[in-house]
Amino acid sequence: MNLCSNMRSIRNIHINRWLDISFILIKFAIFYNECNIINAKAIVGENVRQAEELEFPYVVALMKIPEEGPQLPKHLVCTGTLITSQDVLTAEHCVIACYPIGIEIIVDSIDLLDGKKHFPLWWVTYNHWALNNDVKLEYATNDIAIVKLSENVPGHIKLASIATTFDKSMFESDIQIVGWGKTNNGKIPRKLQAAIVNLVPLRVCKNTIFRLSGVKRPIHKKRLCSATQPYTIMDNGDSGGPLLFNDIVIGVNNGVWPELNSTFHPEQVNFHSSTFFYKDFILDVIEKFIIKY
Repeated sequence: MNLCSNMRSIRNIHINRWLDISFILIKFAIFYNECNIINAKAIVGENVRQAEELEFPYVVALMKIPEEGPQLPKHLVCTGTLITSQDVLTAEHCVIACYPIGIEIIVDSIDLLDGKKHFPLWWVTYNHWALNNDVKLEYATNDIAIVKLSENVPGHIKLASIATTFDKSMFESDIQIVGWGKTNNGKIPRKLQAAIVNLVPLRVCKNTIFRLSGVKRPIHKKRLCSATQPYTIMDNGDSGGPLLFNDIVIGVNNGVWPELNSTFHPEQVNFHSSTFFYKDFILDVIEKFIIKY
């Protein structure tokens, strides 16, 4: 009797898991036509440099599959980070409007046109994960997601490590933003870009936003803010990429505050989703949904 009961429980777990995946795939279909309007982010500033070969082997590009012709830098959607051989950590807004077969993941190169192509099987956002695991949402907006690849990436690719604790010394250290996108000349480069920034306390971030926009914007504790002098600001192409401290991912790039009607200001701040506050989501997804080949 106990054996039968256990078998039924295992069967129900698998059924529920496939129902979750089916629900995600339905969402893909709903948002397919919106993929063209994603507002990705990248890096603009005086401290931006081209990444060295093999410097960030875990950083990947999310590219729109062209309807015709070759893949070009202009097809860049967002940046992501390999946290397992099957899982890409990125921003929710990078995937929420894209049907999975509409994008491909470029790995194993700092060159957008020279990497290996992989394809997403499905993705899951924090909010969807919380809903299906009876986790209460503290905040309505949680701009973080994980993309499950349809097959493993090559074994020689170094995977990223994720910060699961918060070290206050990060505020006194150099932090790196990494991603592809429009540079100072307004063009999307083929090669991966990187820049040094500093973490900014949330209260300072709030004051800066209010001073520039006149709006008191609430910033929840799961966010990180960054800035530097001279300025380094994210622009088209870098959303979803990693915020790095000593080669460890401490955040996922989300965007720039305040928006100022799409105009530029050197005192704008970058904001990111902290991996520390989302560690339960990240670890649960990569441990539960393992696909063996």
